Amino acid sequence: MRKIFILLILIISINNIFGIEYNTYDMEVEHVFKASHLGVDSVDDLAINKHPGGEDASGPAIFFKNENLIVSDQTRMNMRTIILNKDYSFKKIVVNSFFRANIVHYDNVIIGMRFHETVNIFDQNFVQKSWLSYDNISFFNGYKDLYYKDNTLFITDNSYKLWGIRNPSLDINENKKNIMTEEEIIEEINSGKYKGLTIDSEKRLFLDGELQTIQYMKYILQFQNKKDIAGTIKKFNYNYETLAKFSMDTYLGKDHDENCYWSSSRTIMVFNKNGKLLNLFRFDEDKSNTYPAVSPSGDIYFMGYGTDNVTLYKIKRQW
Repeated sequence: MRKIFILLILIISINNIFGIEYNTYDMEVEHVFKASHLGVDSVDDLAINKHPGGEDASGPAIFFKNENLIVSDQTRMNMRTIILNKDYSFKKIVVNSFFRANIVHYDNVIIGMRFHETVNIFDQNFVQKSWLSYDNISFFNGYKDLYYKDNTLFITDNSYKLWGIRNPSLDINENKKNIMTEEEIIEEINSGKYKGLTIDSEKRLFLDGELQTIQYMKYILQFQNKKDIAGTIKKFNYNYETLAKFSMDTYLGKDHDENCYWSSSRTIMVFNKNGKLLNLFRFDEDKSNTYPAVSPSGDIYFMGYGTDNVTLYKIKRQW
């Protein structure tokens, strides 16, 4: 009996030490869009593909370009990028789109990333520039990290090998000709070819001294040895070693205060520019069929599919 009692005390103590405190917030309904199967009922409908007898569905996704909320309407025969007005009416339609991707902005391009396997590059006018996957580059085995600068795509693949492509395009043969090896990349960066870009011994890329990464582990480990912010942070029971164990697989972007947002399937972390955790919260994954989108002001938007509508949800910034 005494042994059981001691064991219970140990379990409670461990939970107190390593337990994580999460915030929760209501996901407010921001807008409801009309939708129909593949969007065939009306040009004003978003496109939904609900599978008969099941809950799985495909449909539109969202991201921000500056202050504009953008919808990638993806399951139509003609895929559309829809730029929205403030009242969520359609402002402009471009006949092309990402396919339900996580979106990042680099230099003069917009990059859609899907399952850490494919890379879709558009210019600022939503004209497609390139599409990369293991289907068209045989040794491309997915990626851990991506960066784009001066018409060059830098890739850290799943084997942690660094390589790149100059002037990535829709021409597969040209892409193959323009592949850069790790040695070539390091030599060009060190020669000063890419203004402000440097690389360290761990093959991390820095622009004007700031780490450039979409890999959570690489991001969080840069802070763990800084004495001014390391250790337990008030309100949340954790340290950076604990944070490094989180599987935050999606980089969502930054707001206008340079706060950095990361997400997993149901959790979001927000860090300030010095690496201090501002918030850690869970959202209702049943209301989100897409990657979240962070506005410049720091509000977070989600999109959920119904059978004849698509609901836009929002968690207003509280950090």
